Amino acid sequence: LEARGQSPYYATMGQAPSTPELPEEWNTILPSLTREDIVQSFRTKCRISEYDASASASDTDADGEDGTRSNGNGSSASKNNNDNIENPEKAIYIYDELFYLDDYVPMALEILRAHPHLKDVRFKLVPGKMMEEHFWAGVFGILKDGGLDVQVEGME
Repeated sequence: LEARGQSPYYATMGQAPSTPELPEEWNTILPSLTREDIVQSFRTKCRISEYDASASASDTDADGEDGTRSNGNGSSASKNNNDNIENPEKAIYIYDELFYLDDYVPMALEILRAHPHLKDVRFKLVPGKMMEEHFWAGVFGILKDGGLDVQVEGME
């Protein structure tokens, strides 16, 4: 199988690797993204929530029966390592939606493949100016909003 360019892992799993398809509107947004856009997006659209160990059990369900811990803002972060939160003490949110980079890796790789200039942007920002997770939260924050916050006269 390796001689034919196929990984034995995929052959035994009965699957072929798949590449996610970028939404068409993203292909109009991504070419114009700059370092400043991504940094500004992270600063304005994202937040890092830290688990407050001093919160009282009466205010938050510190250790719920469902395996979650409240982060003090009405949301909960899992304490179980199997459900995509490595460090429940520091969670990244785009607006109020939990952002976990591992869920976005295939799409992030496709973004870098389809828009190579973002490799350079990423290289200049990560890790010197921002963490990898912060970079991608900024990018996906822009994409979630449908693009940059640009106002055109006469349009509302």
